[in-house]
Amino acid sequence: MRKKLSSKVEFAIQYQAVSFIAQVFYLAGLTLLLPMWPIIFTPELFRQVQTVFLLACALIVASFLVVFWFTGSKKKASFTLGMITLVPGIAAFIFSVFGKIAAVIFSVFGKDWLLSKMTLVSPFIQAWIEKAVPNSWFVSGIYIILGTALVWYSQN
Repeated sequence: MRKKLSSKVEFAIQYQAVSFIAQVFYLAGLTLLLPMWPIIFTPELFRQVQTVFLLACALIVASFLVVFWFTGSKKKASFTLGMITLVPGIAAFIFSVFGKIAAVIFSVFGKDWLLSKMTLVSPFIQAWIEKAVPNSWFVSGIYIILGTALVWYSQN
C-alpha cells in the first residue's frame, strides 16, 4: 500500500515539474508571438523576424511534446496547454480594455518631469496605442478561442 502511494506521489511531483517546464516554454513561445501578429501578414517585415517566429513555434511544439512524452496522453497535454493558453489571452484582453485608459490616465496625472522627458517619444507611443490596442483584441480573441478549444478537446 505504501509503495503504491509513494509511486503516485512521485509521479505527481514529476508531472508538476515537467508541466512547469513545459508551461514556461509554451508561455515563452506565445509571448514571442504576441508582438508579431501584425508583422506576420506583411511579407517584407516577416522576413526580418522569421527566425524569432520559428523559435516561438519550436517552443510551443516542444512544450506540447514534453507533456505528451511524459504523460503519454494527447488529452492531458492539450488540457495543460489549453489552460495556460487562456492566461495570455485573458491578459491581452485586460490590457486591451485598460490599455488606452491607463495611457490617458498616465499622461494626465503622470509626473511632470517624466512627461517632459517623453515629449519626443510621445508621437511613437500614440501611434503604438492606435495600432496595438485593436490588434490586442484580435490576439486575445485567438488565444481565448485556442485555449478553450484545447480544453474542450481534452474533455471530449
